[in-house]
Amino acid sequence: MDELIIKLQKAWTDIEPRIVEEAVTKLKNEVNAIDFTQEKIPETPNTYGIYLFQICLNHGTDISEFKNDFEQNWKIDKSPQIIVSRFKITETGTWYPLYIGKAEKLSNRIYEHCFQDKNKPTYGLKLKHRTELLDKVKIRYSYYKVADKENPNKKAIQFVMTNLESAIRDKLNPWIGKQ
Repeated sequence: MDELIIKLQKAWTDIEPRIVEEAVTKLKNEVNAIDFTQEKIPETPNTYGIYLFQICLNHGTDISEFKNDFEQNWKIDKSPQIIVSRFKITETGTWYPLYIGKAEKLSNRIYEHCFQDKNKPTYGLKLKHRTELLDKVKIRYSYYKVADKENPNKKAIQFVMTNLESAIRDKLNPWIGKQ
């Protein structure tokens, strides 16, 4: 078993830099708007992948007030919190990584983060219910497809997604989410 683990780790170490670079480039550049008034997201594949929510504070938004509001006034149960060590803002009007996640059904999971009922026990951003937040920021999302839904090797896909999500999180330092 040790030999298998060593081979697996070496294979991942060899391929990780290329995959992470490709994923980060796609996540930063191929973004999608969210229509909160119509509760719609653009067509997104419902397959395995990594997703990124980005946030842009509107001009005139007080950054320290935003952080306090998010942690106190806009707090929702079963929702991630700001990670203080990653909460770095240089200016309003700039897009920052907000939250990174992985999903077996990208479209469903992104939709849940945007429009899920705030009383549902499923962990998520529940953005629709943060109306004061949505008045002060713009939010968009992107995704990186890891595998097609038909792929029968779920354990291998989960290994890749878990390690890829972690590497992307280390590279982008999203404001929210502790994993």
